[in-house]
Amino acid sequence: MTKISNFFFLLSFACIVLALVPIAGINIRYGVLIAATLFFGLLAFVFSILGVFFGPNQKKSSKEKVHSFVYYCGLLVIYSGIVFWIMHWPWSREITISGGAIVLISYLIKWFFVENENNDQLLDN
Repeated sequence: MTKISNFFFLLSFACIVLALVPIAGINIRYGVLIAATLFFGLLAFVFSILGVFFGPNQKKSSKEKVHSFVYYCGLLVIYSGIVFWIMHWPWSREITISGGAIVLISYLIKWFFVENENNDQLLDN
């Protein structure tokens, strides 16, 4: 899943570079490149979420999976706020700030509820 996710992130990055840097010989409209950037970025995001649950790290506890899921949901809200900002729609700032709050909550979940096995040997080294 991570290879697929990285591939779509690379396609998204290539589309945004093509949209921002005019290259001679490539005549693609700006709106198509921005739409492709958002589409490939969203696909990469979905595959990275799926990688949390179905990826090679199956040894994660359910609390770590909850942290990862809440974190990715917060990133999705931030991504939506950025899309709202690009499209000049209202409430973009509030959506982005609420996404940041969700990401902060995910770190609080990790800090308070996910146990770390190496904490007992932290000061012994």
